[in-house]
Amino acid sequence: MAAADSAWAGKSLSEQRQDYDWWLDAQERYLSTSKQLYEQSKLNRNINKSMEDATTSASKARLKALQEQMEAQDRFNKMTQYDVDMLTKQYELCLALEELENARNSKDTVRLVRDDMGNMMYQYTADEDNVSEAEQTYEDKLQEINDLAIARQKELNEMYFSTQEGFRQKAQEIY
Repeated sequence: MAAADSAWAGKSLSEQRQDYDWWLDAQERYLSTSKQLYEQSKLNRNINKSMEDATTSASKARLKALQEQMEAQDRFNKMTQYDVDMLTKQYELCLALEELENARNSKDTVRLVRDDMGNMMYQYTADEDNVSEAEQTYEDKLQEINDLAIARQKELNEMYFSTQEGFRQKAQEIY
């Protein structure tokens, strides 16, 4: 409490409240260091495990690029909850894309077909139900990313307008 007392020394109750509200806002906007480390470590472990389990080099490259994006973003600035949520959604999208590619490449259904010469032969094709499910999962993940981005844009707009209104009110009080 001594730190709070020294930080608030000589300030009115409304100024102390304003400082406290600013602190709370910062706590909500940015992840605490321990939570940030936990969230990043968890996502990093999941990406590493998925890279080990990936069946194609393209999937591994996508996951590696996502991991590098996370590291670069962490170096660039303090990560927000939105950043972690978006990276998690992008990770899920990478997994859904790999699942879709695997479903399309999996030739596990056998069909008997007639060629142009009238000869009968076996043709191996992908299971259309699996492909359809994988496509839907992939599209769902894309929509989740879109919804998250729209929600973030709304949140940022609200913060902007709230801040502008606060500035306007303070300016009217001063003048």
